[in-house]
Amino acid sequence: MNSFERDDFWLLRLTVRMRVHMYDVLTDEDLSYRLPGSNVTLGELCREVIEVQQDYLESFKTQKLEFKPNSAPAELATSIAAIKARTDVLDALVEEVLANLKDEEIEGMIIERAHGWKIPIKLNYQFYREALLIFFAKVSLYLKAMDKPLNHQWIDWMG
Repeated sequence: MNSFERDDFWLLRLTVRMRVHMYDVLTDEDLSYRLPGSNVTLGELCREVIEVQQDYLESFKTQKLEFKPNSAPAELATSIAAIKARTDVLDALVEEVLANLKDEEIEGMIIERAHGWKIPIKLNYQFYREALLIFFAKVSLYLKAMDKPLNHQWIDWMG
């Protein structure tokens, strides 16, 4: 068991569990909802976070983070089932890749980000989890605007 498994996965699992509530209260039709102004639809927001997840997954494999917008299939903006299927796979792959690292590798692994910024993999992992939290905070605005119910975890974590 490495340090990710020992110290970090429990909190990541709690974080991604936020999606379960999202899947329970949303329909495919809800994904077309758009907040006023220049906001994307809720479905596009979901597709964008899937792209971010894919990019972070690749960074854990290659030690290089490159954000690739518009790389996920358009279907991920219109189908709760497709979003759930893809995020379930990504969640499992992130854990698998990180769990297969030895602690010695984790301690020395550096992720290269844009503009020559290099950070330890543990910090990159924290940024990954924070990206998910930012996504859930954004989704909160959509859920509230659509008068969707919020469960206890959602209220406790997102307000």
